[in-house]
Amino acid sequence: MSVFEFVLSIAAPILVLIYTVNLTIWYWKRRNRLAAVGSGLLALLGAGFSIGYFTLRVLL
Repeated sequence: MSVFEFVLSIAAPILVLIYTVNLTIWYWKRRNRLAAVGSGLLALLGAGFSIGYFTLRVLL
């Protein structure tokens, strides 16, 4: 794995998590609770998948 792939494997999940957390906060402030919860769960799922996928790529 190259240095670029390693840095990308760390940066991509963090950027996705930051974006979706900001989206969740925006929904929450607009009193759209269901959308906020859905967006938050999507953020956790996406970040978890990204971290798991790239961790397996590094280990294997």
